[in-house]
Parts: sequence; C-alpha cells; structure tokens
Amino acid sequence: MMNPNSNIDQLLDRYFAGTTTLEEENTLKAYFQTETVAPEHETWRPFFQFLEEEAEVEMSESFTDRLLEQLQAEETEAEASISMVNSRRRIIPMITRMAAIAAALVVAMTLVPRLWDSGMPADQTAEVDWEEIATQDEELAFEEAKAALLLLSSKLNGGTGKAADQLKRVKKAAQILK
Repeated sequence: MMNPNSNIDQLLDRYFAGTTTLEEENTLKAYFQTETVAPEHETWRPFFQFLEEEAEVEMSESFTDRLLEQLQAEETEAEASISMVNSRRRIIPMITRMAAIAAALVVAMTLVPRLWDSGMPADQTAEVDWEEIATQDEELAFEEAKAALLLLSSKLNGGTGKAADQLKRVKKAAQILK
C-alpha cells in the first residue's frame, strides 16, 4: 500500500530542486494551509505560511514613488554627465584647431617683422637650419616625445574614467528597475 505522504515528500524534493510546476506548488501551499499536515512535514509549515503571507504584502505607493524619483534623478544625472563627455569630445578638437591657428599666427607675427628688418630682398626667403633647432641626441628626443604622449594619454584616460563611472551608475540603476 502506498503511503499518501510519499507524494508530498516527492513534491517537497522537487520543490527544493526547483523542478515543480505551478500546479504542484499550489498543491503544496494548499496542503500546508490545512490542519491535517503530517507530523514529519510540520517543520515546513511555517516556511510555506511565510511564503503565503509575503505574497500578499504590497508596497505602499509612496515607496514606489520615492524609488522611481531616486532612479530618475540618478538617470538624469548620468545623462547629464554623458552629455558633458560628448560635448567635451566636440569641444576638444575645436580647441585643438584654434590652438594650431593661434600657433601659426604667432609664428607668422614673429617671422614677418624679422624678414622685413633683415634687409633681404623680397624675392628671397629665409632658410631655417633645423640642425640647430632639432635635438641631436636621439634618446633625448625619444624621451621628450614619450613624456608628451604620456601626458596626452593621462588626460584622455581621466575623461574616460569619469564616463565609465557614470555608466556603472546607470547600469546599477537599470538593475534596480528590473
């Protein structure tokens, strides 16, 4: 003769293994709501009663509203910082071009008066001796170029780090919403 509690034992095993259907879970919940729970199953009664009670708990409207407000504020803040990063991406090339133009104007303003004052005829041009200007030591030139590139890299990486931090905050907020 089959034990009537063996079906409940099998359902409990499958429930905790995560393989029960909704119908089987409802059978378990109904069983633990009755007064005829077998003594060997009494230890699980409070657990299933707790699940039933918690299923009926609803969050207040104010909690939901506060949570949504906080998430929207963080999203707005993240959008603003992303917008700032995007505007910097547009502004930096513009500033670079303006600096190049300014440097060209400074060079032109420095050379033009010297050419006029040098007494050279207008059809002749001045030659530049690059050997005097260029660094003679290749290692020193390499180190100077390396230092300049490292400075540029650190400035660019600083901006990407801030953008990455803001993206992490946005992802965290998105996970809360799920």
